[in-house]
Amino acid sequence: MLGDRQQATGSSYRPLTDYQKTRYADKNGRVGWLNDFSFALDNYKGKSDINILDVGGGTGLFANNVWNYFDKSANVYCLEITEYDTWKNTEGVNFIKGSAENLETIFGDIKFDVIFMNNVVHHFVKDTYSDTVKCQRNILESANHLLTENGILCINDEPVDSYLCVFSNWLIYQLTTISNSHISTLIRKLGAKAAGVGVHFLSLSEWVVTLCELNFTPMILNPGKGKRKWYMHLFLLLKEDRFGFQVVCKKKV
Repeated sequence: MLGDRQQATGSSYRPLTDYQKTRYADKNGRVGWLNDFSFALDNYKGKSDINILDVGGGTGLFANNVWNYFDKSANVYCLEITEYDTWKNTEGVNFIKGSAENLETIFGDIKFDVIFMNNVVHHFVKDTYSDTVKCQRNILESANHLLTENGILCINDEPVDSYLCVFSNWLIYQLTTISNSHISTLIRKLGAKAAGVGVHFLSLSEWVVTLCELNFTPMILNPGKGKRKWYMHLFLLLKEDRFGFQVVCKKKV
């Protein structure tokens, strides 16, 4: 049963931005991510009472694709802190308005076979760098607690592998959390869409270490392909250009 947050009531739906409208109009917009994970997901096809959670699922496009991928038979949940107007007309998805920081409180004793976190972990930020690191770890740990014994966590994210190591992650966090409009505009022009809000990335090695420390076993890891701008390479002293990666983790038992 659900905890202190109930299903979306529709009282304060947020309209889509022009960018989101374009993405939502493309019904195959994020099927590519499903294809990347198909080797692991196919093990659950044909089974009854499959529970799937998309954390930070936004408009619900990906969650709806997941529902269709499982022949409209899985119990699919989408957790998002903001209600979107697409929720009213998206079939097959249980939309929950709430924060990922409250995963275990929200879902109570529900256990999930598959949990997705698509391009969201680096957006889990707090007022300080140390609290941000703790927040991300706590959310990943909560996901582990919500998985069934044979459940899997599927992650898409953007690792930053730099010769500056952890300092580059700290620097990106500090620059993107600056509230000054002139500075945030400049940072946004350099490619940081979350300028003024904040992001915190991990390197590929940090991802592997963090997941192992949190009782996961990374099974398959696709390091991603590079497509960052030359000035980002120069500014961050990148040694590996990994723009986007996928990892499937199994819960250690």
